[in-house]
Amino acid sequence: MLILASTTDLIQLQVGSPGTIDVHADWMDNVSGAVGPGRTNTAGLTSGTTTIVSSPASGAIRNIKTLHIYNRGTSNNVVTLIHTDGTTAVQLHSITLVPGTSLQYIDETGFFNTMPGTPGTQKLIAQKVITTPVGTMDFTSEINNSIYNEYALHILGVQINADGWLGLRVSEDGGTTWQADPINQYGHTYQAQTVNNVNAYSGGWDTVLWLGTNIEPTSYDPASIAYLIIHTANLGKSGQRKQFIVDGMMQAGSSASPQGPGRVTIGGTFWHDNALPTANPPVNGIRIKTMPDGGAALMTAGIFNLYGTRGS
Repeated sequence: MLILASTTDLIQLQVGSPGTIDVHADWMDNVSGAVGPGRTNTAGLTSGTTTIVSSPASGAIRNIKTLHIYNRGTSNNVVTLIHTDGTTAVQLHSITLVPGTSLQYIDETGFFNTMPGTPGTQKLIAQKVITTPVGTMDFTSEINNSIYNEYALHILGVQINADGWLGLRVSEDGGTTWQADPINQYGHTYQAQTVNNVNAYSGGWDTVLWLGTNIEPTSYDPASIAYLIIHTANLGKSGQRKQFIVDGMMQAGSSASPQGPGRVTIGGTFWHDNALPTANPPVNGIRIKTMPDGGAALMTAGIFNLYGTRGS
């Protein structure tokens, strides 16, 4: 039950960042035993603090029956519900709303929020398509650890325009800085076939998060593409090593050393055990980049589909 008991009582909503938030509120006023319903619609809140349920008239008691706070914008937004008596303001509930979700309050039930997708089922979070040559492809705001337990990034038909390969970087500060693993915790196996039908194998440990995809450049083979799936889970778990599993296919090699079909299988762990006691903070960004660092290769084509799975 949420009560407005005086002419200075208010229900307010604080919107954390520019966006588009809609609010619907229902209430019942009690004036000396006479009950009357009321409602308010507030559309398109962009930022700041706004009154979403006004004060009752003198002598009335206003009981909030339902609140529906919906994010119809295109990015995550933190919304905070506030009750104030005109002097003291208290926060009742705060949550990050992803696009297409809502925070709801129902009298005698409490707060709950709608979540995208069905527990245990993958949901497409974002799709990014390369239309001009780029050296990186980033996912930051799309990584919402408060909703999704698992992530899968499908990289379809990626092409590069010079000799090179792809690498993986992670961020713990929303993309301000990107890091490779500082410790040998990334193992890979690589198999390809040369033009002379000789199998080529490699494997071992590496000190950086790379994806092992030695893709033939389009300058040598315009039809050469790579296909990779990257799986990871529990990116939001503080104190836990962040593990990645990669499986990919490509036309391997370079103009200097052309090869046939290649396959990579990689397991990696990003960890900070050398920074105890604050080791292994949550990861909230994933970057795919062309390698080696400072090389000429750029991605010229490809579709990147990021999927999320929530546990409950």
